[in-house]
Formats: sequence, C-alpha cells, structure tokens
Amino acid sequence: MNTDPATESANEPMIRAFPEGGALIRLAYRELNIVANGTKEQKNAIGNPTLLPRPWDPATCRNTELREQVWAWLENVVTWFNREYVWDVSSVIPGCWPQHPHLVHEIAVLADQRRRAGTALTSDKLEEWHRYALPAFIDRMRTRIKDHCEEGHQRWPASSRYARHTSDPTSRDREDIYSRDAQTTIRRGTNTSRERPRLGVVNLETGENHRRPAVVTPSPADVKGRAARLRLPHSQFAGRPVLKALATPHLAITALARGLSWVSRIPGVAVGRTRQPSPTLVRPSLPSDGTEGGPESIVHTDPATGRPKAAAIVGHMFR
Repeated sequence: MNTDPATESANEPMIRAFPEGGALIRLAYRELNIVANGTKEQKNAIGNPTLLPRPWDPATCRNTELREQVWAWLENVVTWFNREYVWDVSSVIPGCWPQHPHLVHEIAVLADQRRRAGTALTSDKLEEWHRYALPAFIDRMRTRIKDHCEEGHQRWPASSRYARHTSDPTSRDREDIYSRDAQTTIRRGTNTSRERPRLGVVNLETGENHRRPAVVTPSPADVKGRAARLRLPHSQFAGRPVLKALATPHLAITALARGLSWVSRIPGVAVGRTRQPSPTLVRPSLPSDGTEGGPESIVHTDPATGRPKAAAIVGHMFR
C-alpha cells in the first residue's frame, strides 16, 4: 500500500478518518459511558465499574478477543498517525513500537484522547489534542528513542541497568532501607496507642468514684434541646436497697404513693399548696410527655359532697 500522499491515486481522499475499533472496543466504551452518565438501573446492570476494561490501558483488557482488537486498533492508529501528522523523519513512530513498552502505554492514551475529541460536539477537545497531547507525545518519544531504532529495532540500551536493579543484592539493599525507615516510627513512639477518655460517676457527698462509665440516655425532652442526664447502669444499684427499689419506675411510684399517704394522715402537715388537713385521696398521675414516672398529685375531697376539691403537685419521679 502506498502511503505517500504525493504519489497516491487521485481516487484516494485527501485525509483519512481516524480508525474505529472493533465491536468489543465499542462495547467497552459504551459500558464506560453508562457508568459515567447512565441511570441507576443501568449502572446496577453493569456491575462493578472497576472491573470494566479500559482500551486506553491495554493491561485491563483481559478478554482474549478484546485484547486482539485493541492491538489491531492501535496498529491502525499508528499507521494513520504516521501518514496524517508526520512529515519529518524524527517524528515517525517506529515500526517496532510494540517492543517499546513506553510507546505502547502512550500510544493507547493518545488514541483514546483522539477518539474522544472526534466524538465531541465542538472542536475544543480536538484543538486541545493538537495543542497539548500531540506535541507532548512527539517530544517524549524523541527524548526516549533518539536515533536507536532508525534502521530497525535495537537492543534495549538500559537492559543492563534494569538487570542490576532487579538483582538479589540490590533488591536486598532496598529492602533493608525500607525496614530501617519503618523502625524509626517505633523509636519515635508514633505507634503508642492512646486510650480514649471515658466518663465516670463521682458521688459528690462521699467522693466515691464509680469505675464503670455512666450511660448517657437522652429522653424525649433532651432531643428538644435540653442537656442529657447521666443515668447509672442498673448493675450499680446492687448493694443499695433504696436506690435499687427506685430503679424500677413501678416500685418508685408505689413507694412515693405510700409515703404521701402516710404524710397526709399527720395533722397539721402542709402538703403542696394545701394549708389545712383535709381528707385526701392519693392518685398517681401520668406525666404529660408520655415518659415513665412523673408528678404525683394529692386530690383533696370535700367532706360534704365527696368530690375532688383541689390538687397539688408534691413531687416528680425519676424518669
């Protein structure tokens, strides 16, 4: 095939279109586009996006047929590039480019960017490809290859240094350096574990310090903005009969009711806003906020009618 534009047949087009990849390459790009712009259902159908092949990184194309199409596509791209964009011999991509890993990586990215620029709805991406991607690629290729492969592929000039890099003595030296650096973190104490601060309960009357942390239990009122109260765990009431009894709301209500009934039977004892002894009826009342426990009321009855006369709030239970 004649690739010289000056000697080509008149039936040949002035310029050639950018090569399209095979069917599997187009499918790979379609799936990547769905992951970027598709609906939630479409993305779920694709699965894990990190497992999708990316033609600009041939190592991710693990399917055999897809891998073959990638190489065929890049081969056509290099041929197209050498005809459409190269005039001076120093800018030609050598025919031995598959034997240059650095060129394989860069050509794949260059082809991907040119494909994306060609599918854009404006010329902005194509101008950026001409202005930045293309010249930068040619400069890097010239710097790396120089004149080594002008008359055919030559042996890798850096092969001896790479062999020394991967040799056992050099590898052990690097591993020793890594190990010494890791040991410095131990000497500096950067691995010292710091215990998180813990809450405790101190009895203000006796000064006794309870080792087990108190449990912060917000009530419905606390959610509205009031400070949360500290409540002792139920196990801390062991050995304290009075507190243990009050730990149960029903027992606490019973204890308070009995105490109020005893107080009401003593003449001359004022309870709440009541200023004189009168027949009373103890009736536990439920709190208005719906929580367990609450205020207790003393209902005073009229001796003549037997109906409630007045109510006084005398206490508030634990919640």
